[in-house]
Amino acid sequence: INQEEREKDHLLMHSLFVVAATTMLHARLAGSFHIRRAAAPSGRLVGPAARSASSSRDRRQSVAVFASTGRRRSRRPRSDGVLPRGEGAFEYHEEVELRITDLNHMGEGVGRVTRPAAKGAPKPGGGEGGEGGEGKNDESGTALANYVVFVPNTAPGEVVRARVWQNKKTHSVADLIEVKEASPDRIEPKCPLVGECGGCQYQHLGVETQRHWKRKQVEDGLVKIGGLERGALAVGPVVGSKEHFGYRTKLTPHHDKPDKETGELGPVGFQRKGARGVNLVDVPHCPIATPEVNARLADLRLEVRAAAHERCARDRQTLQDHAQAITEAATEAEAATEAAPEAAATEPSRRKAPPKPEIRKLRGATLLLRHHRDGVEVDPNAEVFEHVRGELFDLTFKFRAGEFFQNNPFVVPLMVDHVVGQALKPLAHGDQALKTLAQGGPANQKLTSLIDTYCGGGLFCLAAAKHFDNCAGIEISELNIASAKLNAGLNGFADKCVFFAGTAEDIFKAVAPSSATSSPRAGKAEDVAAAFAPAGTCVVLDPPRKGCSEAFLAQLCAFRPARVVYVSCDPSTQARDARYL
Repeated sequence: INQEEREKDHLLMHSLFVVAATTMLHARLAGSFHIRRAAAPSGRLVGPAARSASSSRDRRQSVAVFASTGRRRSRRPRSDGVLPRGEGAFEYHEEVELRITDLNHMGEGVGRVTRPAAKGAPKPGGGEGGEGGEGKNDESGTALANYVVFVPNTAPGEVVRARVWQNKKTHSVADLIEVKEASPDRIEPKCPLVGECGGCQYQHLGVETQRHWKRKQVEDGLVKIGGLERGALAVGPVVGSKEHFGYRTKLTPHHDKPDKETGELGPVGFQRKGARGVNLVDVPHCPIATPEVNARLADLRLEVRAAAHERCARDRQTLQDHAQAITEAATEAEAATEAAPEAAATEPSRRKAPPKPEIRKLRGATLLLRHHRDGVEVDPNAEVFEHVRGELFDLTFKFRAGEFFQNNPFVVPLMVDHVVGQALKPLAHGDQALKTLAQGGPANQKLTSLIDTYCGGGLFCLAAAKHFDNCAGIEISELNIASAKLNAGLNGFADKCVFFAGTAEDIFKAVAPSSATSSPRAGKAEDVAAAFAPAGTCVVLDPPRKGCSEAFLAQLCAFRPARVVYVSCDPSTQARDARYL
């Protein structure tokens, strides 16, 4: 091809690309371009395995994602760690068969796939739930590696077929397609939405099996992440209540925005398990919620649907009235022009077109159902009461319905009794570790002070108040601190407990040794120091899922309290912090 023909071909391809790009842009601006189950900014493909088995649908989604991003993409989505390009990484929607050998702390089954190791692939075997690592060589001498794959709704011992949708640095994530060999521990879930709703992870296993694996997860984390020796651990059996269903006092179902033409509302429920992007499952009844919550849920679902219809009907009527007003204004102006054309040419119409009405944008919402002492509340700002009683405490709490509060009233007393009981234990005679930690305090010393970090509304601090001379709590939320102070007064501990709003690190500024001699009951940070001698102080940690910051742990070690009681909702971050300590 000569130079002139090459330039013509180049110009033709450039023109085709401009036309295609312009068409896509117009479609998007007109709001007529829709991507089913599309992910947010990354543009990666979405939809669990059970709903995307068709290869033609996969092709349509690929085209949709290409159009939505305006740039060419490889066959494998690769954004934010999703399916990296490494030759050994699984392809998007590649199907694998594997045996489940473990459960991670999120209740997902852990299995391994042996395949040729390749340069650039994610590091094999580093995932939670067991060791992976490099395998042996096959008959041809090719190096093999064990790649860890997480599969939800599976049980150890099962052989399953799964479809990979994400590769991470240490493991891959797949959707369950088929259970080829079921575990004898598998049971029929009580909820018909298990496998669809993302709210529960363990219902396909019996309670005792769940507790066995949860205990193992704590122990494995302390060994593999915390670096402790398995033989030196003393992880006790799981403590639970008899109420396996009907215990949860708080639900927060969601719904998307209603259809603006019909007012119809879609699902009212929770995120679909395995879905990428917003994809809700309709939940008319939740077996783990209390009967009172479920009764109110049924009515609330009807109320929000009725409100959506009413809102959309009202908006339509407002727009119709506005259109009618415009028509009447135009008709009046036309009549005035016909009656006095000369005046109309020189004077504007006395009646101006009405301004466009302001109509709020339709949005989705998160609902609240909070079962409390006096009933079920749906207003997040309403003040509610909760009575919590254990063997070592008896408290009444007042808080806003939307604020955090433990939502299993049957387990809370057991947990709080355990925490307070551990905090109260005297330093054992002959326990050199404790005596050293207490800076040489006497054997059988009773601790006199307690510090509750990440205290929230003051649950642990107030529960321990009658057993200690001085108690202090700190929480970053000023609303929670206001609630903690209110509840201290409500339960008669206003003179014994002090609370501060700030980061967990700030508590050590308040209790650092100093020359302060004033009573800590004044509630001033500088007055607290003298009451919290490290040798007689227990520190309770109850951080969020991300665990404690290294700065906080360094200050904790520098403070050197006699005892630390660590409450955690994520055993992996607790194990990490335990390693530091």
